[in-house]
Amino acid sequence: MEGRLELADSRADRPRRPRHLGLRADPAHLLVHHRDHRRTLRVDLLRAHERRWPHDPLGVYGRKSLWQHLDADYIFEKTRQGFTYFEDKFGVPYPFAKYDQLFVPEFNAGAMENAGAVTFTETYVFRSKVTDAVKERRVVTILHELAHMWFGDLVTMKWWNDLWLNESFAEWASTIATAEATEWTEAWTTFNAMEKTWAYRQDQLPSTHPVVAEINDLEDVQVNFDGITYAKGGSVLKQLAAWVGIEEFFAGVSAYFTKHAWSNTELPDLLAELEKTSGRELGTWSKKWLETAGVNTLIPSVDTDAEGRIRRFAVMQTAPADYPTIRPHRLGIGFYNLDGGALVRTDYVEVDVDGDLTEVPELKDRKRPDLVLLNDNDLAYAKIRLDEQSLATAIAHLADITDPLARSLVWGAAWDQTRDAEASASDYIDLVLGNIGRETESTTLRTTLAQVLQAANLYVAPKDGTRPGAESPMGCGRSRRTPRPEATRSCSSSPPSRTRSSPPLTPRPCAHSATARTLCQVSTSTRTCRGSSSWAWRPSARSTAPRSTPRSLPTTPPRAASSPRRRAPRSRPWRRRRPPGRPSSTTTICRTRSCVPRRSGSSTPPAVRCSPSSSPRTSTCCCPSGRPAPTRSPST
Repeated sequence: MEGRLELADSRADRPRRPRHLGLRADPAHLLVHHRDHRRTLRVDLLRAHERRWPHDPLGVYGRKSLWQHLDADYIFEKTRQGFTYFEDKFGVPYPFAKYDQLFVPEFNAGAMENAGAVTFTETYVFRSKVTDAVKERRVVTILHELAHMWFGDLVTMKWWNDLWLNESFAEWASTIATAEATEWTEAWTTFNAMEKTWAYRQDQLPSTHPVVAEINDLEDVQVNFDGITYAKGGSVLKQLAAWVGIEEFFAGVSAYFTKHAWSNTELPDLLAELEKTSGRELGTWSKKWLETAGVNTLIPSVDTDAEGRIRRFAVMQTAPADYPTIRPHRLGIGFYNLDGGALVRTDYVEVDVDGDLTEVPELKDRKRPDLVLLNDNDLAYAKIRLDEQSLATAIAHLADITDPLARSLVWGAAWDQTRDAEASASDYIDLVLGNIGRETESTTLRTTLAQVLQAANLYVAPKDGTRPGAESPMGCGRSRRTPRPEATRSCSSSPPSRTRSSPPLTPRPCAHSATARTLCQVSTSTRTCRGSSSWAWRPSARSTAPRSTPRSLPTTPPRAASSPRRRAPRSRPWRRRRPPGRPSSTTTICRTRSCVPRRSGSSTPPAVRCSPSSSPRTSTCCCPSGRPAPTRSPST
């Protein structure tokens, strides 16, 4: 939806606002101007209102017809928690006089951070019971838009190449506020399962770009509202907070707001304040993290002695050939061991990793754990690998890890190894089937189930050796695992079950689109070959047994001179009786989808003749391109 939002009623017409903290409903109207549809909707609204403090009124608007479903009390509670957290951490009070949240009909985005009047899609008005993942998503969205009051409205980017100063910061700030100020304490687990998975996928596509992208015009802006700006940008900010220290990070952000309030900024403006509070030089860090694309891979290297003690522990880092940037990382390394039926973390260290190989002397002489987890606590933005022993432990005992974030990291690491063809897809399926039943996080469940479905459909080879997704040996481009229903008699890997009344099945050569070298099980009584993407041979309703001689089709009735010429459907051959005096072989037009007999004097496409084959009942049609066309019986 594009356009502007207006409140049609005046404040003078409303009842006077209460001075005390409370809740009340005021009628209002919302005019929604649709530039695209050239029409205006007038929607009756109800407004819930309360005062957070004497100077900051809060409002929630919704349609009157949906008011019974709008849980305004809960929305006020999460909003107050967000206000308290942001004002405390940012050190700058809320900069506007009011804060209204409007759930707008036909809104074409999730939400929009208009200063003091945030608009949301009505999808967040729950009309029935929803999953925990959806409930948590709404809280994150509410706090995301509230964070924009500082990142985006109080201080605004100078140009679109610094879009991350708005969206990445709001993504990171809303997640940390949700985890630390609301009951959704596992928000970082959700962030890892959904946002980071999205970011890793987007960052490995040809369309990837740096977080700080080069924006030349407004068309470039539209393509940058993606997983790089939102998900990767938020992940990189979490890494930056770990790199400089979380307290130093919030101090630098506070100084940034104070210095640049009500003005426009660029990337160096924020980095300068963070360098002052942390003492770290961030110019090189910014070039590697914010101004280059691609994702690194971190691999543990563990050498042990005969007694199982670590002699050497190192972290190897690789980068894709197209984006060969080796980046500095601040990350945690966790050791997990089986203890009384649980897989618990027994050791944890945080280290700085930089270069192709980084030694970790802090872990020397410790007993090798059952599972080594790089990037424990999910501080870094990088794909991680599980060594052979750790993967075997995860397959058997992943559900025994009590920390949902650690479980999510193992789920993600196993999936990345499978997707990158560094681990068996069967092992990943065993991991999921053996442990997913005890997973507690709704978003992790949804993401993992989608991934295991993809692994089963695309990566696992059947026992008979057929490559997944390849054409079935019987043609039609269909996998053995998804035969078409028997009633349609389509081409499938196994012939339909035969009944006593069914005609015998014999293989014939056929051509379907560009695929020419296939065999299909078809009935000898079949008369029609349909050449569409969902094609099938359908037996004649009047034919229940093979015929010894070809059956003639009725002659097309003569048409009047003034009647319009009717074209035959492309998917059914059009047959005519052969005029007297013509040779016995038919003249055909070879099309993409069928071999259509026509008279030799017809116009384009060019005509070719069918040459008789060894069988008296069949003939082979050759298309001009040289590919065989569907075999059919010649007309009489």
